[in-house]
Amino acid sequence: MEILDAGLSVGVLILIIALGYFVRIAAKEWRHDRAGIKALKAAREEFNAKHEWKPRMVNGVDCGDWVRKDGRARGIDDD
Repeated sequence: MEILDAGLSVGVLILIIALGYFVRIAAKEWRHDRAGIKALKAAREEFNAKHEWKPRMVNGVDCGDWVRKDGRARGIDDD
């Protein structure tokens, strides 16, 4: 059953429409995920600008803590 002069069948037309729909949805999700990754990266850079890791080895296991760069321990008041 031909629906177009170019000779495309109904199945091929449905396949093309479905493929376009799925590509559009995938691109939207990719942009959304990309925005989330950029926000996490910015938050991590902000945290690392204010804090540093002070290692403390106990029986071969690092039991260190994040401290502010001014030397105080991270507390409840920190973001």
